[in-house]
Amino acid sequence: MTYSAPRVLLLVVAALLPRLAASAFLGESFHFIDETIYVDAASQLRTEGAFAPDYTNVPAYPVILALLSLPFGAGVLALRGMQAVLTAAGILLVVALTERFFGKRAALFAGVLYILDPLMVISSALLYPETIAALLIMTAVMWARSAAERGEASVALLLGLTLGVAALLRPVALLLLPCAALWLALAGSSPTIRRCIQIVVLCVAFLSALAPWTFHNFQRYGRLTPISYAGTGDAPVEAGQVEERGLAGAILHKAFTEPGELASHMTERIAGFWSLVPVGMYTDDPDLRAHLNDMDERLPADPSFPLQLRDLVSALSFGVELLLALVGSVIAARTRPRETLLLVGVAITFTLGYSLFGMSIRYRIPILPLVFALSGVGAAYTFDRLRGVSFRARPR
Repeated sequence: MTYSAPRVLLLVVAALLPRLAASAFLGESFHFIDETIYVDAASQLRTEGAFAPDYTNVPAYPVILALLSLPFGAGVLALRGMQAVLTAAGILLVVALTERFFGKRAALFAGVLYILDPLMVISSALLYPETIAALLIMTAVMWARSAAERGEASVALLLGLTLGVAALLRPVALLLLPCAALWLALAGSSPTIRRCIQIVVLCVAFLSALAPWTFHNFQRYGRLTPISYAGTGDAPVEAGQVEERGLAGAILHKAFTEPGELASHMTERIAGFWSLVPVGMYTDDPDLRAHLNDMDERLPADPSFPLQLRDLVSALSFGVELLLALVGSVIAARTRPRETLLLVGVAITFTLGYSLFGMSIRYRIPILPLVFALSGVGAAYTFDRLRGVSFRARPR
């Protein structure tokens, strides 16, 4: 991406304004229980230099929040604003990725979607790790393409480290390691020995990023736990099986003994992952909201957003984006099959990973920018067809 400094600044400001508005709207109050968990953990890190003994969530996000608190303090609104600034810079990654894969015109439309998409905007202000993870996933995808083209071990090193940190934010990114290794093996143009070296470097870098927290968990639990069990309570396995076999072992056992039940569970979760409207939102239940407010008065007893308006905006925005992405996937696959396969492969990997656990549209946030890249192709193609002009993805 070769844009002048004023144009880069314009892109970032355009992405920043709606995110700052969302931060101001959410304000100093907490809106979901996970926000309190992460902010409290970040506070513990700042004051004690370590996590609380009972902290069981992902480790990377409280570290990021602690760093974001350095310029303006640890107030909730200040953290929202700083995260908005960081995620607004993600517009540069979206535009760069889409331009390199599919050309400038698709990048323009993808950038507009990143700026305006309601879920991306509001999640940039919510103190959740998904939007930060999206920045890392975009970076990893670009490293993956460069590694396959250049055949350099140093790029594979950066890819492994990026994926490792992404997994420390969203553990489902663990599944991207075999995805990345397969990509290097099949899509690389360098000699076989160099591709093998790349894959070894990728794995070592990835495991190195996980090693400190994995060692911490081994000391705590007495068994191999790469990141966290938090959020795995919705897995279709009994707690006793997890204790006996480990989470992965329990899921594999379920796949062999009750494949139909597991398939039904995954199908329901996949539908929820790509739903046009939020599903499985515990805070939509007024009784649960009241219960959470009783447990922690920092949490609201009333909905943070008008539910009907939220659902309407979600359905309209994501419905259009998804339709354009489907069109864009077909068009891009004709001329840029490898790049299209990479984006779709990452999206499918995330989808299958989350199909084993929770059902929430926020879990797709880390891969939404990849959807926007394909939507950008679909939008450029549709726009050209309406003008009677032939469209072709032309990467930089």
